[in-house]
Amino acid sequence: MNIYFKNTNQRSFGTYPLKGAACRDAILTAAEVCYRAFDTAQMYRNEAETGAALKETGIPRDTLCVTTKVENDNFDEGNSSPLWRQA
Repeated sequence: MNIYFKNTNQRSFGTYPLKGAACRDAILTAAEVCYRAFDTAQMYRNEAETGAALKETGIPRDTLCVTTKVENDNFDEGNSSPLWRQA
C-alpha cells in the first residue's frame, strides 16, 4: 500500500521549484486548505525551507506525511537531509 493513502493523504503538495518566501507561503497556504502530505527532494534545494514552513504551521508532525528524495551521493548518515533536522 502506498503511504499517501494512510490517513487519507491522497494528494501531496509538491514543492518543486519553490524557494524562499514563495516556498514558505505556498506551504502555509497548502496546510491552511488541509494538505497534510508534502513532497520535497535534495535536488530541489528547498528541504530546510520546507521543514521550517511545516514547523511554522503548528501541525503535529505525526499527522504529516513528508516525502523527500535523497541524491545518490548522499546515502550515508553524514549527509542526512536538513529537513529532518527541523523536526
